[in-house]
Amino acid sequence: MARGLLVLASTLSVTAAAADPSADPRCRDVVAVDAVDVWSAPCAASRRRRCRGLALRVVRGAKRRVTWLTVTVDQRLEADLRAELGPCAPLGLRAVAQLLRALAAADRRQRRQLRPTLRRLRRLVPYALRPGVRISPQVELRLQELAGRFYRRARRQLVVTSGVRDAASQARAMYVKLRLGARIVRLYRQKEAARQIVRAYRAARRARHTRRQTVAALRAVIERQICRGVLISDHLRAGAVDLRSRGMGRRGRRIFRRVVAGYGRSRWLKEERRPPHFHLAFRDVQRELPRPSYCRPPASAPGAR
Repeated sequence: MARGLLVLASTLSVTAAAADPSADPRCRDVVAVDAVDVWSAPCAASRRRRCRGLALRVVRGAKRRVTWLTVTVDQRLEADLRAELGPCAPLGLRAVAQLLRALAAADRRQRRQLRPTLRRLRRLVPYALRPGVRISPQVELRLQELAGRFYRRARRQLVVTSGVRDAASQARAMYVKLRLGARIVRLYRQKEAARQIVRAYRAARRARHTRRQTVAALRAVIERQICRGVLISDHLRAGAVDLRSRGMGRRGRRIFRRVVAGYGRSRWLKEERRPPHFHLAFRDVQRELPRPSYCRPPASAPGAR
C-alpha cells in the first residue's frame, strides 16, 4: 500500500496544475466524485497481502448521470483514477482520502492500521473538506494546486468549511455572521441586497423570533433576490470556498496570502474575522445556476400570468 501511494506523490499533484480539465472529455462534465464503500481486496503487487478496495461514484453532466469506478489502494490506484477521470484524478484521490479518514475516526483499530496511509495521503491531498461541504470540480482542482503550494511551505493542510451554497445554506451562514456582529454591508459588493438581509434580521430580532424563524426569514429574502438575478455571494455561483484560518497562526496566514498572491489565475481573497476564515473566490470558473423551481416563471414565458 505504501509503495502505491508514494508513486502517486510524484504525479497527481502535477496533473491538477498542468492539465486543463476542459480539454479532456473524461473530466469536462464531471460534477462530483465520492467514495461510498470499502472492502478488503488482494493487493496487485502481492496476492498474499490485503489492500483496501473502494467504490467511487462519479456524477457527470447536467442530468447527473452516475457511473461507478472500483479502485484498490495500491500501485494501480493512479492508473485507475487517470484512466477514468483524466485530469480530474485528484478528485478521486480526495474521495479516497475522505473515506479513509472517516473510517479512522470511527474505529480505533482502523485508525492504527490507516495511520501510515493517511500520513502519505495528507501530502497527496493537502486539503480536507468538512462533512457536508461540496465544491465544484473546477474550483477543487485549483484549490488542490494552491493547497499543495501552501503545504510545501507551511506543512499544514487547508480545511474547507464552506463551498457551494443554496439559499438555505447562505441564510444560515449570514445568520451566523450577523449574530457575531459582522458588518455585512461592508463585506458584500451587492450593498442593497446586504441591507435587505440586515433589515430582515433586525425585524426578526425585534419580534423575538427563534433561530429557525430568523433563518427562514433570511432565506426568503435571499430566494427573492436570486429570482431577480441578484446573487449576493460567490458561493451561490459555485465559485468560492471558505478556508479555516483559526489555528494557522500569524505565519501561516501570511504564507497563505503570499501563495494566493502568486497564483497566476483570476482569484479574490478576503480574510474575515466573524467567524475567522479566508474567503477565496475564483471568478473565472463561476457559473450561472439554473433558475430555481421556487421562482415564478418570467412574464414573457408561455402560460405565465
